[in-house]
Amino acid sequence: MTKNSMALSDTKLLSDEHQLSVSVSFDNPSFAEVAMRSLSVDPSPPRSTVKEQLDQKGSDLICTFSAPVTVSNRNQQLRKLRIAVNSWLDHVILVSETISAFGTIDSSFTSERAINGF
Repeated sequence: MTKNSMALSDTKLLSDEHQLSVSVSFDNPSFAEVAMRSLSVDPSPPRSTVKEQLDQKGSDLICTFSAPVTVSNRNQQLRKLRIAVNSWLDHVILVSETISAFGTIDSSFTSERAINGF
């Protein structure tokens, strides 16, 4: 069974944008790679002003969200940032549950096999 842990960095105001990083730890780097490949398939909606950057560091999957902010649209952009993070977390939960349902990865597992099924 996969046991994940998650950490959020503080929301920071960097120049004219808010930024939030979410880190999810998986049992091993292979699980993190499967999750990263699964989550990177779907791009953000074109109307979204929130940008996502997905990275993997060992068994950690890190997504950094950024939203441009001005004085007049601050609350609206923070709302969009919250919605994007919540949506991403819903997808992470689904991927994590799928990994747990299929058990551990044996020594013959490769990322190509995960994608192509052989």
